[in-house]
Amino acid sequence: MHITWEFLDRVRRNTVKNQRVFFPVSFSQYDPDIMEGAAKLDSSLAPLVVTDQEEEEVVVNEERGFWMHYAYGIVGMYKEDYLKVGGFKLDIKGWGVEDVDLYKRFVSHPQLQVMSAIDRDLVHVYHKRNCDVTLELIQYQRCIGAWAEMLASQRQAGLLYDDLSNKSSSKNFDHFLSS
Repeated sequence: MHITWEFLDRVRRNTVKNQRVFFPVSFSQYDPDIMEGAAKLDSSLAPLVVTDQEEEEVVVNEERGFWMHYAYGIVGMYKEDYLKVGGFKLDIKGWGVEDVDLYKRFVSHPQLQVMSAIDRDLVHVYHKRNCDVTLELIQYQRCIGAWAEMLASQRQAGLLYDDLSNKSSSKNFDHFLSS
């Protein structure tokens, strides 16, 4: 996760004890290897390819990533408010679901407001993901869905798909001619 002091200050200002919890929406980066593959097919994408994960300024745009509106793992809250809704369910094993459960309990609590806003200073840096097939079905489905969404923009995925389809069609046509 890439964060700034400005982000932390906004979390502090938007979290109010006994009144409001804050769920910031992070920008999630796409897979740089897939971005690079798409850039080889469309040179206009080349400037978007991140060559150094430690770049000074994180660029936020639709070809570099997306706003992860469904992730609730980052939250600004006071301990008292956390305990008021019962905290995390500790019986959940593996990846995911516990953050959504906590979010739902905050939303349904009559004395607490839930605030959510995108924040360009909160960036989920792309990393490889392994979705364990032994997870509960809902956890596995959410893991696969999150993984798939983090791979590429629609444009990048479309370029790669078209390229693969054209190569496949070409091979099938060549095979047909030689038969």
